[in-house]
Amino acid sequence: IERTTPRKLESLKSMLLKIHDNISIDEYEENVSLSNLTPSQSEVYRGELKGRKYEIQNGLAEPIVVVRCSGQTVIADGHHRSVSANNLDMRNVNAYVLDIKDNIDLGLIEQAHSQGLNAIEDIDVIEDEEHPHIEKIDIISNL
Repeated sequence: IERTTPRKLESLKSMLLKIHDNISIDEYEENVSLSNLTPSQSEVYRGELKGRKYEIQNGLAEPIVVVRCSGQTVIADGHHRSVSANNLDMRNVNAYVLDIKDNIDLGLIEQAHSQGLNAIEDIDVIEDEEHPHIEKIDIISNL
């Protein structure tokens, strides 16, 4: 199960506050529209989508993490969950939102635009069965 821990959220918030001096960030949880999300990652793995689909269908999915800034909502964590939800024809997903109240140039948004990412449908699905990090974890655990 993909976990979104408070530590992950706080780490992202802390990083944003370090990069951008004197900004105000509100933090809350809400259902966000998949059609309004901008991805910041261009690829997901088909094998991971199967697991995320199972989690969604069985009520086990953790919220994704998004950053809202300058009128855009960009995915910081949860691309596999978002693509799986979209494939299941869901309209919304639960999300932890870091809402930046100031108009700033956010690196996540610039990264998305530089890769031509504007919607969930722009994410490519890699046909490899498993995410490469899963294989590395299995190798390490067998040592």
